Amino acid sequence: MVANHEAIRGDAAATTARMRRIPLFSDLPAEALAALAGRVDSRTYRPGDIIARAGDPAEKMFVIDSGSVKITRTRDGASVTVAHLCEGEFFGEVAILAGRPRSSTIVAVEPTVLVEVSRAVLDDVTREHASVERLLLRCYLDRMLDNLTRSSPLFTTFSAENRRRFVDHFSRITVEANTDILSEGQEPDGLYVMLSGDAVVSRVQDGQRVAVGALESGDTFGEMSLLEDRPVRSRIRTTRESVVLRLPRPIFEVIARTHPAFVDHLRALGARRVREADAALDERAVTRVRELMTTGVHTVSPDTSMKRCLHIMREERISCVVVCVGRVPVDILSERDLVSILQMGLDADALTKRSPANLLGARAPLTAPAEQPVDQTLAVMLANGAHQVLVVDAEGRLLGIVTQTNLLEYCAQVLIGVLNADRALESAYLQLKTAPKGALELLARAQRELHCA
Repeated sequence: MVANHEAIRGDAAATTARMRRIPLFSDLPAEALAALAGRVDSRTYRPGDIIARAGDPAEKMFVIDSGSVKITRTRDGASVTVAHLCEGEFFGEVAILAGRPRSSTIVAVEPTVLVEVSRAVLDDVTREHASVERLLLRCYLDRMLDNLTRSSPLFTTFSAENRRRFVDHFSRITVEANTDILSEGQEPDGLYVMLSGDAVVSRVQDGQRVAVGALESGDTFGEMSLLEDRPVRSRIRTTRESVVLRLPRPIFEVIARTHPAFVDHLRALGARRVREADAALDERAVTRVRELMTTGVHTVSPDTSMKRCLHIMREERISCVVVCVGRVPVDILSERDLVSILQMGLDADALTKRSPANLLGARAPLTAPAEQPVDQTLAVMLANGAHQVLVVDAEGRLLGIVTQTNLLEYCAQVLIGVLNADRALESAYLQLKTAPKGALELLARAQRELHCA
């Protein structure tokens, strides 16, 4: 049921007195509380009214003056109630402070009166009264920690009593944006949990840093270095100001010896992370056809005469021109086509008046998406006996061309790498230099050998 509520704005003194009874605001200085009370709304909701929906922009935070609400989330397609809140409790501050859409739907359980504070008001008051911001931040982090201990598998492996003891061993650390929490090669100093904020996980491959994962609120990291007693292998760097929890290594080792379910969870988590990181590195290692293409392709319109096309190829010393409608290729005229044209015995007048399509018929050119792996492009070229493939974007617009020359160069690079692993391919490499026509077959062989190696 969509909320059909009544907005109430009473006198400032009465509102201030009511807000003073709410624990969230009870410790605020009188000046700050009065400034806030003069700019908030009080609204009444009926049972079943939806106060806020998951996915909505976070424009307000709410404090329950009277009544109660339930917090629901969608899990496996069904709505699940994850918490009930009553008089004096508040909600909505997490989404505002985190700068994210709402993660839950809030529904009134009974006639409920809420004090609603808009983002704009909250921003103004916190600028003028730093104590309000500190209070909200403390409440926000406490709420995040409470949610984390209730929902994270890391904490749910413990009983409720042991969970409280476990959490007490963590220290809370605020980390500025673009700051390393962990670096490759350092000795592990503890188990970390991201309480709020975000971080990027990266490694160095072939002299370049590669992002292999991301961390957000609730994620654990540093576990595999502790479990395997080895240096850290990935860099963890924040993307914005973040708050992390750290369990010191000595305490982690004691807990690990006495709670096998805790260790099992961390090992499973670590194994999944390793698979994801390896997959990210493998994905980056795949050569895409865009990396081999030649740009600056000469294009002509469909009505360009054959004579003009031949003149361009001769003057520019190129092996082909691409016929395009706008930027979309519709045909390609190559050196092989010249033989067919010469065999027709056409005079200069005929070449002047007729286009390639008039002479050779309409032919759909062979194309490849820019992100297609080279081995897939190679398979297409082999299947079609093609000497070139046009590289296009998602809308089919021409980006470049991959020719036999491009493949020869790539083939040589691949074969050199394979030769370092298996000198038996040296004869294939020598054949490549003397038999350009077999370049595709040799490249296919090299790719297979490299994969096996």
